[in-house]
Amino acid sequence: MALEAMAATECISHTVELVMEVVSEVNNVFVEKECFSELASYLNRLVPLLKELNKKDISNSEKVFVEILNQQVRVAKQLTTECSKKSKVYLLISCRSITKRIQDITREISKALNLIPFSQLEISSSMMQELGQPL
Repeated sequence: MALEAMAATECISHTVELVMEVVSEVNNVFVEKECFSELASYLNRLVPLLKELNKKDISNSEKVFVEILNQQVRVAKQLTTECSKKSKVYLLISCRSITKRIQDITREISKALNLIPFSQLEISSSMMQELGQPL
């Protein structure tokens, strides 16, 4: 069990680091700056929740949430990197697909948030509102 807890803790820490990288890289994208800014803001609002989860033994559903979040943040990081390094012409042609990918990332994270038993966590009502969760 301690090994599983360690793996979850490492995954949460890695996810927080990835979120910070995405947030800082958003300033370098060439297209869809507003969409990327909204994504970065959304990801940044998840950091306090991750820190709260890191303080306790997490349930299976919370582990699944962390895994999904980690995967989606990696996808967001890859997309952010692509949109700051690829040709501007290519990016302009791909705007719709980029926007759709950002929406897909946000949708998957939102679905994963539903796996968290918020009533069992000691989370403030303001944090729950920021995450779009009912009180």
